[in-house]
Amino acid sequence: MSKHPATAAAFTAKILFLGANALLYSMVLWGTIPRARFLVLALPLICVLSAAKRGLFPHVLAAFGAGLMFFGFQSYSPHSLVLHVLTSWTAMCCVLEDAMDYRHGPRRPGPLRIWFLAFLGIVFSGVFLLPLGQLAQTARDIGVLGLARMAAFSPAASSAYAAAAMNRLALFALLAWELSRLRDHRALPALFEGLAAGLPAALAFGLAEYFLARGKAFALSDRLTSLFLNPGWFAEYACLSFPLLFGLGKARGLGRWLFFAVMAAAVAAMVLTMARAAWLVFGLLAVVGVILSLAGFDLFGLDTRRLSRGLLLGGGAVLGAALVLYWSLAVSKLSLRNFPLATMISQRLERFSESPRPAIFKSGILIGLEAPVAGMGYETYAWHYPHLMAAPQSLLASHGDPKAEVFEATHNLFIQIFVGSGLLGLAAWLLLMARVLRLEFRHHRRRGDPLSLGVLALVLAFHGFGLFQEMIYVPAVWLMMFVVLAHALRLEDAEGGWPGKLAARRAGWLAVGVVGLALAVNAAGAGQLRLARSLGLGAYPAPGSQDMQGLSGPEAVEGRQVLWSSGASSFVLTGQGPWQFELGCPHPDLAARAVRAVLRDGNKVLAETVFDAGHDRTASLAVTGEQARPGDRLYLTVSRPYCPMVSGIKDFRCLGVWISGPGLTPPQS
Repeated sequence: MSKHPATAAAFTAKILFLGANALLYSMVLWGTIPRARFLVLALPLICVLSAAKRGLFPHVLAAFGAGLMFFGFQSYSPHSLVLHVLTSWTAMCCVLEDAMDYRHGPRRPGPLRIWFLAFLGIVFSGVFLLPLGQLAQTARDIGVLGLARMAAFSPAASSAYAAAAMNRLALFALLAWELSRLRDHRALPALFEGLAAGLPAALAFGLAEYFLARGKAFALSDRLTSLFLNPGWFAEYACLSFPLLFGLGKARGLGRWLFFAVMAAAVAAMVLTMARAAWLVFGLLAVVGVILSLAGFDLFGLDTRRLSRGLLLGGGAVLGAALVLYWSLAVSKLSLRNFPLATMISQRLERFSESPRPAIFKSGILIGLEAPVAGMGYETYAWHYPHLMAAPQSLLASHGDPKAEVFEATHNLFIQIFVGSGLLGLAAWLLLMARVLRLEFRHHRRRGDPLSLGVLALVLAFHGFGLFQEMIYVPAVWLMMFVVLAHALRLEDAEGGWPGKLAARRAGWLAVGVVGLALAVNAAGAGQLRLARSLGLGAYPAPGSQDMQGLSGPEAVEGRQVLWSSGASSFVLTGQGPWQFELGCPHPDLAARAVRAVLRDGNKVLAETVFDAGHDRTASLAVTGEQARPGDRLYLTVSRPYCPMVSGIKDFRCLGVWISGPGLTPPQS
């Protein structure tokens, strides 16, 4: 590591940031999933071993890439918590590898690095829009670990979710930055090989589970999901992973046949996901795969004859495979959960253009137009939706549909970025991706590299699918784009960036100006005060409205509508006291150790109860008007949350206790 003070300070900051993420989220994981404790203990050891034995690190990265298929869940699930810890330690390994490389000299940042930093600067300027005072108060009242648990498991309709998303973005960005600086040239290709290897394994499991277990073993849907929670998310993963197999297709003999076998299995799987976006995107990818195979996966080996032949062969193969699958399902009358699969596919085709997405797109644009320059804050769409719908002067309330189905994201990548970071953030992202495409195209033209060609197709598939999905919602899918950024950054470092110092200097000042503008705009509206004034409100969210953290639902339990606590939750007292709350604890292992649930206002305990095997699993907690006032924020903490999936229950959340009572109805319900 360089002895320059700035380099030493940067190294220290990285270690502190990664160490804090690894430690805090490992502690949350330790108390939530006892079976994950071995992983928590093993990861630091693997990090030390990879630093001590330099040849081990590419294998660690390959395993990390292949393992992404196990994390096809939204960010507030325990699965994504495990991925966060894994990513923290992987980035730590990269930082240590870079620190031990004494030959690593300074570089003038190229266009991609500058635009990458500009995009991050615009997004992180949105931290001013978060309720930082409330988050700090939460840390004081229930501790930093309680805040970490709340952030990790809060659904999207909460500001804690947005704070966790910003932290995750910083982690992914740091991983990409460090991956691009590794001197071991085997490391990044090994990571891509791991990503590519995950797809055949995920397809094999998904198809076997779908047809052999008929969805009874794992699936949470009557559509093919493989190891993912949602069929659309698995389709995203498959569409991004498939182009990384172009290198296998370029190989002679068995490798090429394996490539076409995986492609055929993927076509069948995409049909069974019933995800219409996947039918379009993967269908195009499969046709492109056939066309490129005729040119040896060299884009510049194509001519009119090969292109025409490839279009005919590829289109015929994709259509033929889909028709054969449909015919076999129709003839066999195969059903899943007593519903014929062929009928299900027919219905999806008949209603191909029917979708709630146009209404969701409109709502996203209306929310984004409240702050079009620098956005409403990264990943805050779902948090803003109910509050803006309840504000008569908002664009959403005046032009949106109050009866429309509410979703946690906009289902469009470009609108999602616009809502979070405005036109500045969207322009920076598009500029960033244009530079990535140019670098990968140039490298493929010079070297005929199938990996660069695969990355090109991956980026295009990401944005093609992004017309129908937000792509940021599932961390494992979003992370893949940062691996792509690492590859492009590495190419730029190796092949050069700016034509001269003057261009570099001007671009640097432009990036600083754009980030400065975003900072000024967001600082002027800190805490959403400017938004509150424009809506004629005294504060935002409006005084008297419900603003929950760490609570999901509602759902019916024992004949009542309840919300589920994640173990560290908060809500606002509404109405006049006294308040009576009903709690329930279905924890499957109360015999081992009792569960304590506490309602508190700041450091003051208002009411508490203990659930154990010898008592009823429900309890009532009362809060008097002398103990608290309307508008106070109460915290519900649970000593021992659990994950239903560990017990074989098909529920992906981390649960503490359920709660019902006055004011505990989410605004959108």
